[in-house]
Amino acid sequence: AIIDIPIYVAQPIVEVEKVNEIYIEVSKDLPMVLTVARLSAEKQIPESLYIHRRLIDMGILFKWYIIGSGPQQEFIQSEIKRLKMEDYF
Repeated sequence: AIIDIPIYVAQPIVEVEKVNEIYIEVSKDLPMVLTVARLSAEKQIPESLYIHRRLIDMGILFKWYIIGSGPQQEFIQSEIKRLKMEDYF
């Protein structure tokens, strides 16, 4: 017997055309972390930023790249500047 189950197709969250426009200058001297996400409260990017700052203060250096946009983008950018993390986040 065939079971009639509806199928839902999720539309891509990332605008595929914009992916080709992204250019990141990758650090070759430090380890790196890459996050691709919508910049919203559920993703807890600011919390990750604060933890990253603490790790830097402990001498654990790495670069964290984020590809994404969303309602927290401006806040995250201002926190990066406030915490003087432009070279790491």
